[in-house]
Amino acid sequence: NPGLEFAGVSGNLWKGQVQRLTTPEAVVNDLSWTLAPVKLLTGYLAADLEAEVKTVQVRGQCGISIGKTLHCSPLRAELDARNIGQLASEGSSLPTGLEGTMIANLDDVTWDRVKLPVINGRFLWDDGKVSNPVQIDLGGRYQANVETSKDDGALAIELLSEETAIVLDGEINIEPEGEYALELSVKAANSAPPMVGAALEMLGAVQTDGSIRITQKGVLPLPKVEAEK
Repeated sequence: NPGLEFAGVSGNLWKGQVQRLTTPEAVVNDLSWTLAPVKLLTGYLAADLEAEVKTVQVRGQCGISIGKTLHCSPLRAELDARNIGQLASEGSSLPTGLEGTMIANLDDVTWDRVKLPVINGRFLWDDGKVSNPVQIDLGGRYQANVETSKDDGALAIELLSEETAIVLDGEINIEPEGEYALELSVKAANSAPPMVGAALEMLGAVQTDGSIRITQKGVLPLPKVEAEK
Protein backbone atom coordinates (compact mmCIF):
# COMPACT_ATOMS: atom_id res chain seq x y z
CA ASN A 1 0.00 0.00 0.00
CA PRO A 2 1.17 3.59 -0.64
CA GLY A 3 2.92 5.13 2.35
CA LEU A 4 3.80 1.80 4.00
CA GLU A 5 7.47 1.05 4.67
CA PHE A 6 8.96 -1.97 6.47
CA ALA A 7 12.38 -2.50 8.04
CA GLY A 8 13.82 -5.54 9.80
CA VAL A 9 11.13 -8.04 8.82
CA SER A 10 11.54 -11.63 10.10
CA GLY A 11 9.39 -14.72 10.62
CA ASN A 12 6.22 -15.47 8.69
CA LEU A 13 2.49 -14.81 8.60
CA TRP A 14 1.87 -16.99 11.66
CA LYS A 15 4.61 -15.56 13.86
CA GLY A 16 6.91 -12.71 13.02
CA GLN A 17 8.49 -9.38 13.82
CA VAL A 18 9.02 -6.00 12.19
CA GLN A 19 11.63 -3.69 13.68
CA ARG A 20 10.05 -0.61 12.14
CA LEU A 21 6.76 -0.08 10.32
CA THR A 22 6.08 3.37 8.88
CA THR A 23 2.54 4.38 7.89
CA PRO A 24 1.07 7.77 6.91
CA GLU A 25 -0.42 8.01 10.42
CA ALA A 26 2.35 6.71 12.70
CA VAL A 27 5.64 4.89 13.14
CA VAL A 28 5.43 1.48 14.85
CA ASN A 29 8.58 0.05 16.41
CA ASP A 30 9.38 -3.52 17.49
CA LEU A 31 6.09 -4.99 16.29
CA SER A 32 5.76 -8.71 16.98
CA TRP A 33 2.78 -10.98 16.43
CA THR A 34 1.51 -14.51 16.81
CA LEU A 35 -1.60 -15.32 14.82
CA ALA A 36 -4.63 -16.41 16.89
CA PRO A 37 -6.48 -18.80 14.51
CA VAL A 38 -9.26 -19.53 17.01
CA LYS A 39 -10.50 -15.95 16.48
CA LEU A 40 -11.37 -16.83 12.88
CA LEU A 41 -14.36 -18.69 14.29
CA THR A 42 -15.73 -15.35 15.53
CA GLY A 43 -15.12 -13.58 12.22
CA TYR A 44 -11.88 -11.80 13.11
CA LEU A 45 -8.37 -12.09 11.74
CA ALA A 46 -6.50 -11.58 14.99
CA ALA A 47 -3.08 -11.96 16.59
CA ASP A 48 -1.31 -11.52 19.90
CA LEU A 49 0.53 -8.24 19.39
CA GLU A 50 3.28 -6.26 21.08
CA ALA A 51 4.64 -2.96 19.76
CA GLU A 52 5.61 0.64 20.44
CA VAL A 53 3.30 3.16 18.76
CA LYS A 54 4.16 6.85 19.14
CA THR A 55 6.08 6.06 22.38
CA VAL A 56 3.12 4.03 23.73
CA GLN A 57 3.95 0.44 24.72
CA VAL A 58 1.04 -1.71 23.53
CA ARG A 59 0.30 -5.37 24.23
CA GLY A 60 -2.85 -7.40 23.58
CA GLN A 61 -4.83 -9.59 21.25
CA CYS A 62 -6.33 -7.56 18.42
CA GLY A 63 -8.08 -8.30 15.18
CA ILE A 64 -10.19 -6.92 12.37
CA SER A 65 -13.37 -8.30 10.82
CA ILE A 66 -14.34 -8.44 7.15
CA GLY A 67 -16.43 -5.32 7.79
CA LYS A 68 -13.27 -3.61 9.16
CA THR A 69 -14.50 -3.54 12.76
CA LEU A 70 -11.56 -3.47 15.17
CA HIS A 71 -11.60 -5.64 18.29
CA CYS A 72 -9.06 -6.12 21.08
CA SER A 73 -9.43 -8.36 24.11
CA PRO A 74 -7.47 -7.76 26.25
CA LEU A 75 -5.44 -4.63 25.55
CA ARG A 76 -2.83 -2.88 27.71
CA ALA A 77 -1.12 0.38 26.79
CA GLU A 78 1.46 2.26 28.84
CA LEU A 79 2.84 5.76 28.29
CA ASP A 80 5.33 8.00 30.05
CA ALA A 81 3.21 11.13 30.54
CA ARG A 82 6.13 13.31 29.43
CA ASN A 83 5.58 11.96 25.90
CA ILE A 84 1.84 12.62 25.69
CA GLY A 85 2.33 15.53 23.31
CA GLN A 86 3.70 13.12 20.69
CA LEU A 87 0.26 11.50 20.39
CA ALA A 88 -1.24 14.62 18.85
CA SER A 89 -1.76 14.63 15.11
CA GLU A 90 -0.64 17.59 13.04
CA GLY A 91 -2.82 20.61 13.68
CA SER A 92 -4.03 19.42 17.09
CA SER A 93 -2.56 19.66 20.57
CA LEU A 94 -2.37 17.73 23.82
CA PRO A 95 -1.29 19.04 27.23
CA THR A 96 2.46 19.07 27.86
CA GLY A 97 4.43 19.48 31.04
CA LEU A 98 2.95 16.31 32.57
CA GLU A 99 4.84 13.52 34.33
CA GLY A 100 4.00 10.09 35.70
CA THR A 101 2.80 6.86 34.12
CA MET A 102 -0.44 6.57 32.14
CA ILE A 103 -1.88 3.09 31.70
CA ALA A 104 -4.91 1.69 29.89
CA ASN A 105 -5.93 -1.74 31.19
CA LEU A 106 -8.86 -2.74 28.99
CA ASP A 107 -10.81 -6.00 29.07
CA ASP A 108 -12.17 -5.39 25.60
CA VAL A 109 -12.44 -2.73 22.91
CA THR A 110 -14.62 -2.88 19.79
CA TRP A 111 -14.82 -0.04 17.26
CA ASP A 112 -16.66 0.15 13.95
CA ARG A 113 -14.75 3.41 13.17
CA VAL A 114 -18.01 5.37 13.05
CA LYS A 115 -19.73 5.40 16.43
CA LEU A 116 -18.19 5.53 19.88
CA PRO A 117 -16.00 2.50 20.68
CA VAL A 118 -17.32 -0.17 23.01
CA ILE A 119 -14.86 -0.11 25.94
CA ASN A 120 -14.71 -1.96 29.24
CA GLY A 121 -11.76 -1.46 31.55
CA ARG A 122 -9.91 1.33 33.31
CA PHE A 123 -7.47 4.16 32.65
CA LEU A 124 -4.85 5.09 35.27
CA TRP A 125 -2.47 7.98 35.90
CA ASP A 126 0.07 7.08 38.59
CA ASP A 127 2.45 9.45 40.40
CA GLY A 128 1.19 12.40 38.39
CA LYS A 129 3.05 15.70 38.27
CA VAL A 130 2.60 19.00 36.46
CA SER A 131 5.89 20.69 35.54
CA ASN A 132 4.61 23.55 33.41
CA PRO A 133 3.64 26.39 33.91
CA VAL A 134 4.12 25.65 37.63
CA GLN A 135 5.46 22.51 39.26
CA ILE A 136 2.87 20.55 41.29
CA ASP A 137 3.18 17.01 42.60
CA LEU A 138 -0.29 15.48 42.20
CA GLY A 139 0.80 12.11 43.59
CA GLY A 140 -1.18 8.91 44.05
CA ARG A 141 -3.47 7.51 41.38
CA TYR A 142 -6.18 9.06 39.22
CA GLN A 143 -8.54 6.49 37.75
CA ALA A 144 -11.34 6.28 35.21
CA ASN A 145 -13.43 3.12 35.20
CA VAL A 146 -15.18 2.66 31.86
CA GLU A 147 -18.19 0.43 31.20
CA THR A 148 -20.31 0.20 28.07
CA SER A 149 -24.05 -0.38 28.41
CA LYS A 150 -25.22 -3.58 26.74
CA ASP A 151 -28.62 -1.96 26.16
CA ASP A 152 -27.78 1.20 24.22
CA GLY A 153 -23.97 1.28 23.83
CA ALA A 154 -23.52 4.36 26.03
CA LEU A 155 -20.28 4.75 27.98
CA ALA A 156 -20.38 5.28 31.73
CA ILE A 157 -17.08 6.60 33.09
CA GLU A 158 -16.48 6.79 36.83
CA LEU A 159 -13.77 9.27 37.91
CA LEU A 160 -11.98 8.85 41.23
CA SER A 161 -8.61 9.28 42.90
CA GLU A 162 -6.51 7.67 45.62
CA GLU A 163 -3.93 9.46 47.82
CA THR A 164 -3.75 12.42 45.44
CA ALA A 165 -3.37 16.18 45.86
CA ILE A 166 -6.64 16.75 44.01
CA VAL A 167 -9.58 14.60 45.09
CA LEU A 168 -11.86 13.57 42.22
CA ASP A 169 -15.41 12.26 42.42
CA GLY A 170 -17.57 12.26 39.35
CA GLU A 171 -18.83 10.63 36.22
CA ILE A 172 -19.09 11.14 32.47
CA ASN A 173 -21.86 9.62 30.38
CA ILE A 174 -21.28 9.45 26.63
CA GLU A 175 -23.94 8.43 24.11
CA PRO A 176 -22.94 6.34 21.04
CA GLU A 177 -23.31 9.35 18.72
CA GLY A 178 -20.94 11.45 20.85
CA GLU A 179 -23.19 13.50 23.15
CA TYR A 180 -21.70 13.68 26.65
CA ALA A 181 -22.60 14.95 30.11
CA LEU A 182 -19.97 15.57 32.81
CA GLU A 183 -20.59 15.93 36.53
CA LEU A 184 -17.43 16.27 38.61
CA SER A 185 -16.43 17.34 42.10
CA VAL A 186 -12.81 18.43 42.63
CA LYS A 187 -11.24 19.33 45.94
CA ALA A 188 -7.73 19.99 47.22
CA ALA A 189 -6.62 17.30 49.67
CA ASN A 190 -5.77 18.42 53.20
CA SER A 191 -2.10 17.61 52.53
CA ALA A 192 -1.99 19.45 49.19
CA PRO A 193 0.21 22.57 48.75
CA PRO A 194 -1.72 25.88 48.98
CA MET A 195 -1.17 26.52 45.25
CA VAL A 196 -3.38 23.51 44.44
CA GLY A 197 -6.40 25.00 46.19
CA ALA A 198 -5.72 28.41 44.64
CA ALA A 199 -5.57 26.88 41.16
CA LEU A 200 -8.83 24.99 41.67
CA GLU A 201 -10.66 28.14 42.74
CA MET A 202 -10.24 29.41 39.17
CA LEU A 203 -12.57 26.61 38.01
CA GLY A 204 -15.66 27.85 39.82
CA ALA A 205 -17.37 28.68 43.09
CA VAL A 206 -16.18 26.83 46.20
CA GLN A 207 -18.91 24.85 47.97
CA THR A 208 -19.35 24.68 51.75
CA ASP A 209 -17.38 21.41 51.85
CA GLY A 210 -14.47 23.02 50.02
CA SER A 211 -15.16 21.30 46.72
CA ILE A 212 -15.86 22.75 43.30
CA ARG A 213 -18.67 21.33 41.17
CA ILE A 214 -18.13 21.13 37.44
CA THR A 215 -20.94 20.28 35.03
CA GLN A 216 -20.67 20.31 31.27
CA LYS A 217 -22.51 18.99 28.22
CA GLY A 218 -21.40 18.78 24.62
CA VAL A 219 -20.67 16.57 21.62
CA LEU A 220 -17.42 14.74 20.96
CA PRO A 221 -15.92 15.18 17.47
CA LEU A 222 -16.11 11.55 16.33
CA PRO A 223 -14.14 10.70 13.18
CA LYS A 224 -16.03 10.36 9.93
CA VAL A 225 -15.26 7.37 7.73
CA GLU A 226 -15.64 7.95 4.01
CA ALA A 227 -17.66 5.43 2.07
CA GLU A 228 -15.54 3.08 -0.04
CA LYS A 229 -15.61 3.73 -3.76
